[in-house]
Amino acid sequence: EVGYQHGYLLANEIIDLRRAFAVINEQATGKNREFFREESYRLLWPGVPAEYRDEISGIAAGVNEKLGSDTIEVKDLVAMNSSLENIWVISLMRSGSDLFAGTNSYGAYKSVDNGLTWTPVISGFSNMSVTSLVKNGSKIFAGTYGGGVFLSSDSGVSWNEVNTGISNPYITTLATIGQTVFAGTDCSGVFYSSDDGLSWTHANLGFSGFDTTIWSMAVYESYLFVGTGSRVFCTKDNGVSWVNITDNLGLGA
Repeated sequence: EVGYQHGYLLANEIIDLRRAFAVINEQATGKNREFFREESYRLLWPGVPAEYRDEISGIAAGVNEKLGSDTIEVKDLVAMNSSLENIWVISLMRSGSDLFAGTNSYGAYKSVDNGLTWTPVISGFSNMSVTSLVKNGSKIFAGTYGGGVFLSSDSGVSWNEVNTGISNPYITTLATIGQTVFAGTDCSGVFYSSDDGLSWTHANLGFSGFDTTIWSMAVYESYLFVGTGSRVFCTKDNGVSWVNITDNLGLGA
């Protein structure tokens, strides 16, 4: 049955997610879980394509087979997915067949079925604002706004803080070139690590004023481009030196 294996293997995580959403939604709206079950089902289920209905039903069957009949219903799964609308997703990353979403204040979520269902993967996070996600080999780095950088070596099951050398924990964006990971910050420029986050080095050469806030990063071959509050810079030596290329873009200095 479509979805059955997913429900069976992740039964405990799915129930934990249902419990978490029930608490979050009631605190935010004053409405209990039954309200969201009924309203989500009434509003959304009629528009769900048949193949997805089958998969959702299969997930429910898998959970109930593992944890006991009537543990979960289709209505619960529909409500859980609709609850994601109350969360701001501010970063996304794909790792193989897994999809990760970083949120504004609820940590990271993982989907193994192309976004049909989501499971929180927050074990080890001390800060739940996940602004950026990036993969480096088999490891996943998460940048948080206020908690620095976290590393997962087990596809998000657990996370460890890796901030040695980072003086500003307000991470805005992450990027990788080879084995080097770059972290852009709010007001402290760029840091980089070549040892899986065990240590970080400041690469803020030539940045001042508004340019110390890094809003975005992009990689092309061995070049790293960073967008700041007023300019675009480029480095081809892993942050040792930077070139202001703003004029080349026609944006003004």
